[in-house]
This record gives sequence, C-alpha cells and structure tokens, in this order.
Amino acid sequence: MAAAQAELERAKETRKHLTREAKAKRKVRASTTDPEARIMKMPDGGFRPAYNGQLATDTETGIIVGVEVSNVGSDGGQLTPMLEQLERR
Repeated sequence: MAAAQAELERAKETRKHLTREAKAKRKVRASTTDPEARIMKMPDGGFRPAYNGQLATDTETGIIVGVEVSNVGSDGGQLTPMLEQLERR
C-alpha cells in the first residue's frame, strides 16, 4: 500500500510539472493588425481572430434595420443591445 501511495505522489508531481511546462509553451496569439479582434472558434474547428456580427431585419420587407459588431464570441447576451438599438431608432 505504501508503494502505491508513493507512486501516486510521484505521478501527481510529474503531472504538475508537465502542466506547468505546457502552460509555459503556450504562445500568446493576437491579431497583429487588429488588436480589438478576439480569438474565436470557427465552423471548421480552427481558432482565428474575428468579430461577431449581428443583424436585425424587418420580417415583411427583409430590410436590415439593425447592425451590431462585437468581439464577444457567443451570441448570448446580444439580443438586448440589439433591441435597445432598434428602440432608439
């Protein structure tokens, strides 16, 4: 039992070391041409600097009545600002 406990502790230390190494090797990725862009997951599974565009359209005419561009990767939370924009018009 003591040998298994010692082996477990060695494995934990090795994992900590490997985790620290992996974090140190991570490269900082940022757009060199557009510092406000954020790294976002793309439909092809890759990650690239991007923006998230939102459009609001009139359902009868199909005319775009609201536009919003953000650097937030998720669409969650984007509806309220769009509605506020439309109310101001």
